[in-house]
Amino acid sequence: YHQKRALVLSSAGEEAPAVDSWRSAMRLNPFETNYRMSYARFLFAKADRTEDAREAGRMLAEAVALGREAVRRRPGDIDALQTLGSSLINAGRRGDALALEEADRVLERAQEMDPNFPPLLQNRILLARLRGDASKARELSDRLTALLDFRREK
Repeated sequence: YHQKRALVLSSAGEEAPAVDSWRSAMRLNPFETNYRMSYARFLFAKADRTEDAREAGRMLAEAVALGREAVRRRPGDIDALQTLGSSLINAGRRGDALALEEADRVLERAQEMDPNFPPLLQNRILLARLRGDASKARELSDRLTALLDFRREK
């Protein structure tokens, strides 16, 4: 209920009540990674829209904290690692090189768990591009294309 309410409220521009709903959802079911992922995505979008660099940094730090908590609660969960990796990538887009390094380690760990998870490969491609590693981005893009082509052929 709270998760769906948060999504509806955020899409209607009612951000404060949406945040309250996400926080309620996470409080009531702290092991549900999807709530943290959804709220983190909301924070990424909001940080991208704000012109106040300090406020954007605060939102991204909160998203990273959500990812860390997801991994703490479910260390073997690929979605928890994805949440943390995505949060670190978004922090890194604002110039935090250490966040990009950590994102690489987190996403590498996730890829060991599931080397054929398309959203993970997409995040790794974005990370390679942000780090200026064109050959790695190309290698991962080729791999993702082959994987998606294989799935379409089935």
